[in-house]
Amino acid sequence: MSRVSFVNELGRPSAILTDGVLTATLHAVTVVTLSQTYHLPPFGSGLGRAMIDTHDDTLSLSGLLVGPKRMAQRLLLETLAESGMRGSPASLMSGGVLDGLILVTPLGIRMNMFVQSLTVTASSAKIAAFDVAISLIQAPKLGLLGKLMDVATSVAALDDGT
Repeated sequence: MSRVSFVNELGRPSAILTDGVLTATLHAVTVVTLSQTYHLPPFGSGLGRAMIDTHDDTLSLSGLLVGPKRMAQRLLLETLAESGMRGSPASLMSGGVLDGLILVTPLGIRMNMFVQSLTVTASSAKIAAFDVAISLIQAPKLGLLGKLMDVATSVAALDDGT
């Protein structure tokens, strides 16, 4: 039985997660799920509605870490999860405009992402591979700047050829 994976690590990655310095590329993402929970405005509120967050976004990724670099990729994902919580280099470089991590997926580019959970599973059924499940929450900046960043990243994602 061969111990070589059929997944090509050198091709175009399915997802990219970065803190501005460290970058994890995920090449075998099988599922990307975007969940949005919308909040009802307080009854009787007027102009105050514009200042509250309207929804929460959660992105979940399921895939594989494959090949001889899978242990290093697992450690890199754990380091990125901690980096986002402690204050990422992207936050320092942007003067606080960006917080957390930046995630690039087929659903677009998301900034201000925080890892909520990371699950890595090794099984005898998959030799030289780990199953990975990551759940991230977006904490967007309120106001016009946050909305402009969302629009700009959505427009940039339209040019990815999909």
